[in-house]
Amino acid sequence: MDNNKLQESQQISLKDIVSVIWHYKLSVFLIVSLFSIVSVIYSLSLPNIYRAESLLVPVQNENAGSFGNISGQIGGLANIAGINLSQDNIDKSTLAIEILKSRKFITSFVEKHDILVNLMAAKDWNQKDNKIIIDESIYNSANDTWVREEKYPFPSKPTSWEYVKYFNEEILDIKRDENIGTVTLAVNHYSPEIAASWNRLLINEINEVMREKDILEAEMSINFLVDELERVELTSTSQVFYELMEKQVQTKMLAKVRPEYVFKIIDPAIAPKEKYKPSRAIICLIGFFIGVIFAMSYVLIKNGLKTE
Repeated sequence: MDNNKLQESQQISLKDIVSVIWHYKLSVFLIVSLFSIVSVIYSLSLPNIYRAESLLVPVQNENAGSFGNISGQIGGLANIAGINLSQDNIDKSTLAIEILKSRKFITSFVEKHDILVNLMAAKDWNQKDNKIIIDESIYNSANDTWVREEKYPFPSKPTSWEYVKYFNEEILDIKRDENIGTVTLAVNHYSPEIAASWNRLLINEINEVMREKDILEAEMSINFLVDELERVELTSTSQVFYELMEKQVQTKMLAKVRPEYVFKIIDPAIAPKEKYKPSRAIICLIGFFIGVIFAMSYVLIKNGLKTE
């Protein structure tokens, strides 16, 4: 009996709700329509963002483990010389990925390639003319000057604090597949051409940075070992020094002759033909459902107040 009464009361409540909604159907229709129209207008106002992706594979360290047999003998000496034998086969790509996202690297990249305007003042892309549309309230193209309103502590020209954060959050996306070891480097931008260009430049730049870093470290280690050899008299110890020097010479040689030093490009970035985001259909659906929820809440609250 209790279950039957409960089911009957639920049916009555559902009928009441449907009746109330039907009574205010015009209000419901207008509210849902309003939210739907606003969501359509909003979605159409959003510029397209294009994503250029490169598929990379880390280059294996050909010297890794070749001198593992001497690491136990002279580990301390090698560390003094700047040679890490115990961790020599650590994946350089892990370090390279962190450098790619670092403030120092991004600041240098933006300044070297003079991309600050296209990074911080672009607001859309003219597909017909293949030109970036600049936000004139931020940057005056005619006078080549930054004109955005100064808000302490940020001046008119974007600072590295701003554009490094924006670059990492909105432009650069790096994902690593731990199962097969590949790295996907993606760049987002209003212009598909710029997205592809920056993608290629980033890969070239990180390969060059890592190359120069290893060459410098190898040269410093070689210089240290040469100085130490002059002080060493024992033949066995001298042999160890020569082996260490050989390792550093090989590192230096590989760094100079291998163009794809850290990352080898499997699938290079090209200018995409289709947008990456926004998904206007999803935005419109979300707007529609929010309108439905708001309309239901409105008519039920209004009916409740009316009956009191």
